[in-house]
Amino acid sequence: MNVNPKILKRAIDVAIGTAIALEIGIIIIYLGSILLTRQPFSFFDMDGRMTFSTVFQALIILSISLIFFGLAWVPRTPSERPTRRFWLTIAALIFYAGLDELFKLHLGFHSLIPIVGTKYWIVIYSSLIVMVGIGFYRDFKSVWYFSRTCMLIGIAGLAIAIFGAFFWEIFKYILLATPPVLVFPQSHICGVFCG
Repeated sequence: MNVNPKILKRAIDVAIGTAIALEIGIIIIYLGSILLTRQPFSFFDMDGRMTFSTVFQALIILSISLIFFGLAWVPRTPSERPTRRFWLTIAALIFYAGLDELFKLHLGFHSLIPIVGTKYWIVIYSSLIVMVGIGFYRDFKSVWYFSRTCMLIGIAGLAIAIFGAFFWEIFKYILLATPPVLVFPQSHICGVFCG
């Protein structure tokens, strides 16, 4: 089967553009519903199980894991880096992240590890990312030398995801938990909305 590279690149660009537009739409609907009703619409609840938001996120994450599983099977010499073990480890972690997004697995492990299932899951996942970075330092270094642009995009995506997760936890547990009256005195609220 011969595929025209220009058509394939165009299809990938359209798919990525569509996914980004959907993500932005989901965020606007989600935040808008919270601002209007102080709770998200159930169909777009990012903390819910099997909602549109979580299924869409999971599909994106699982698709990325398939790419890494595919990279693991590219022929290479035994000593060549990045190793197959590196690609399989990254693919398995991303696959788990997709399943966790879909089924909220981290919320069900609270009986095994007391802090799992609470807001501290970010620390656990961040620690795992750091351990993989240290354990596969040579493999990451070889990817860096192979394609710095891809590595920078990956690092930027990871940083955005981690920053977004931390910001979301702060937003959810601190800002949403505090009634606006405690943040803004009644006179300021009335002054802004009453003229």
